[in-house]
Amino acid sequence: MLDPRCLTAFFDALSVTAAQSVEALTRELGEGPGPGDLDPVTRFWVRRGREITGLELADALAWQNGLRAGMARWWQEFDLLLSPVFATPPLPVGWPWRDQDGLRKSVDVLTFTAPFNTTGQPAIAVPAALTESGTPIGIQLAAAYGREDLLVRVAAQLEAERPWAPHRPPVFAAASRP
Repeated sequence: MLDPRCLTAFFDALSVTAAQSVEALTRELGEGPGPGDLDPVTRFWVRRGREITGLELADALAWQNGLRAGMARWWQEFDLLLSPVFATPPLPVGWPWRDQDGLRKSVDVLTFTAPFNTTGQPAIAVPAALTESGTPIGIQLAAAYGREDLLVRVAAQLEAERPWAPHRPPVFAAASRP
C-alpha cells in the first residue's frame, strides 16, 4: 500500500517545480503564458505551487529524503519491484484533462510512478496486455540505484516472449528514415 504522504510530498514538490518552470520561462521570454498556453491541469499545478509555503516544501523534501533512505534499504533484499503503471486503464491520446475528473485522472497516472520519480530510482514501463479496445496496459519494473542494466535485460526478455512491435494504435507516428 502506498503511503499517502508520498503523493502529498510528491505533489508539493511537483507543484513548486511547475510554478518555478513557468516563472523561469516568463523571465526568459519576457512575458507570461497567455490564456490558452497552459492546459487546465498544468494551470492547477502552477497555481498550487505558488501557494506552497517554504516550510511545506521543506517538509516535503525532508519526507522524500526519508523515503529514499528507506527504499535503499529495501533493495538490499529484493532485485525488482513489479507494479502497474497506471491506477486506471489508460486514457486515449488527447483525452481532455480540463475538469475535476481530468485532475483526478492526472493523480491516477502518477500513483505508481511517483515513488520512483521521488527517489530517483531506475524504473521502466513495458506493455504487458491489451484492453478489449486494443489499448496497451503497462507494467512498471523498478530496481535499486544503478541497476538500469537489470531493468533493460528483463524488459528485453519480456519483449522476446511477447513482441509488441506489430501492435499499432489507431493513431501513431512512424519514424522517417533519411
